Order: sequence, then structure tokens, then C-alpha cells
Amino acid sequence: MTLIRDTNTDSSLNGWLLTPAMNLIGFVSDGLIVAAITHRALLSFSMLPKLISAAKLAIPDASRDTSAALDNLRTMVLDDADFAKAEEQRDFSTIFSHHLVSTWAAIETTIEQTLINHLINVGDSVKRIADSGITLKRKQTISSRRDAKKVIQIWNSQIDIQDPIDRSLVKLSLFGLKVVLDTTDKNALSEMCAARNIFAHNAGFVDDEFLEKCPWLNYQKGERFRLNFELMQRYFDAASRFAIKMVEASTTSSFFQSQPDTVTTSPQNGL
Repeated sequence: MTLIRDTNTDSSLNGWLLTPAMNLIGFVSDGLIVAAITHRALLSFSMLPKLISAAKLAIPDASRDTSAALDNLRTMVLDDADFAKAEEQRDFSTIFSHHLVSTWAAIETTIEQTLINHLINVGDSVKRIADSGITLKRKQTISSRRDAKKVIQIWNSQIDIQDPIDRSLVKLSLFGLKVVLDTTDKNALSEMCAARNIFAHNAGFVDDEFLEKCPWLNYQKGERFRLNFELMQRYFDAASRFAIKMVEASTTSSFFQSQPDTVTTSPQNGL
């Protein structure tokens, strides 16, 4: 029997189910656009000083204001050119590492919010977790997001699965959310998680934990992780497919509610 508490405040019938994953789709899409535009803009920096000088020569009768504006623009470009040149030499790893860290954070938040929503809205959520072997507080109840987060903390501390992707998929499956990833996408998400950690905590240099999580990558300890546009594109694609599969899992969930048909009656035979 499907048990659903009447606590949904979203105006959509299935908002609590779909909103986290739908937000992730939008975030990844925006991130890809911003990354591509930034990448293209930095690539053009090396050409801009020459183009501005050529423009100034092409307008011999330019007014004083126009000439000053071109000089100011050239100075601004030159001030940023060193960073752009250094980024190009690094395959733009600085900007892409920030996108990687934020995208992984969005994935983690999506999973957490999905679990929180199920813990709050599914009537037997506590029993499901307890039946999976997790020891919760006696007479554990969930009446708020704070309660749900505390349960997730307990859950995380006891679940005996080291791989963060597998751990998340197992927790989601407890509520009937079957998200199946192929090897390519699972490896990409694992790389994102591991790379996020070294960018945030080790200046992008590979450590033992990274090598343990991603043994298929050809790196040595102490080597800097190489992140370029093509690799970041692969990570964006994997994150997007994960979000889409989250939506698909939600729409096939036993908790998904179809919009009830509106039934109209009309008088027949004078009745």
C-alpha cells in the first residue's frame, strides 16, 4: 500500500517528486552555456589588443572621446590578458574546475532534496530505512526538513557502501527510484566527485583517495588533474543524463500521481 502524507505545499501535484531533478537539469544547462561563453571569450582575448589598435587606425578622424574610449578598452583588455593567456596554457582548467565543483554540489543537493522530500511525504519512510538495517532513534518521527536531515545523517553514518554514487543510488532505490547508470556515466560522475575533492582541498593535485576512486584514469599521485573543455563537456553530459533519469524514475514511481480526469455529466432523457 502506498502511503503519502498530505504535507505537499508545492502547487504541482507531483512537485515534491520532480522539482529537485528538474532544477538540476536547468542548472546543468545554464552551466554548460556559461562555460562555453567564458571559454570563447577568453580565447578571443589574445586577438583583441591588435583589433582595437587596427580599429583606431581605421578611424583617422575619430573624435577625442572615441579615441579615448578605444585606448581605455585596450588598457582593460591588456590588464586581463595575462590571466587569459595563463588560462589558455592551462586548458582553461581554472574556470572549468569551478564549474565542476558547483555542478557536483548541485548533484549532491538534488539527491539530498529528493530524499528529504520522500522522508517527509512518504508515510512509511522511517520503516523503510529501519527495515534496510539502519538503526534509528526509538519512535523516530519526521515532521520537518530538519528531522529529515538528521535521519539522513544517521543513514549516511551507517550505510556500508564506500562509493558515493552507489551509496546514493541505493538510498534512492529504497523509495522505488530506480536510476540505472551505464559504465560511462557512472565513471564520469565518480570522476567529478573525486576531482571536486582535490580541487577543493588539494589545489587540483591527485592524491591517494582520487586514485582509489578512479583507478581507470592514468594518473600518478602528485600529478595535477587536467581538466579541459572536452572533459568538462563529458561531465556536463553525464550530469544532464543523470538528472533526466531522476525525472524518469520519479514519473514511474509508485508515488507519482496522475492528474485526475474531470468528469462532466449532462442531463439525459430529461433526468
